[in-house]
Amino acid sequence: MFPVTAALIQGLLWSALWMLMVHLSVTRFPQTILHDYPKDVQEAAGIPAADREQKKKNILFGLISFTVLILTALAGALWTYGWKETPFLTLFAHYWLMGMVWNAVDLFLVDWLLICCLTSPLFIFPGTEHCQGHKDYLFHLKGFFKGCLAMSFVALLLAGVTALILILI
Repeated sequence: MFPVTAALIQGLLWSALWMLMVHLSVTRFPQTILHDYPKDVQEAAGIPAADREQKKKNILFGLISFTVLILTALAGALWTYGWKETPFLTLFAHYWLMGMVWNAVDLFLVDWLLICCLTSPLFIFPGTEHCQGHKDYLFHLKGFFKGCLAMSFVALLLAGVTALILILI
């Protein structure tokens, strides 16, 4: 059995970091996230293709963001299990719960409340406030199910890396 409370708290922290990353993507690096929005939003946003300089910035942003997210997840699990060898299944369950917390926060708080209900400028491209895609609850629900698969894969990878770290220490 693994400490559910620790995984839930770390999932909430991880959610806050993901939300910051998504917000920065929308406001500063729109080419990195535009593909995750409905077609009418993509068309109305009028985001130009990234030039060479912007592509470099987008890549750097992605590398830094995902490095912070990965290191935060690893640090949380290593702290939780006291740097002691821990069964792979326990680590997987820990990361899976963290990922599902993020996925649920993304669906209910970010997508359905902030985007669909409130059309919050934190996650909306300027000039797309009128787009019907923002009100498409089903679009976001489908994204949630895709996120379930993605977070399961991420949990598998993080559990493997953590198990390896714990074996080698």
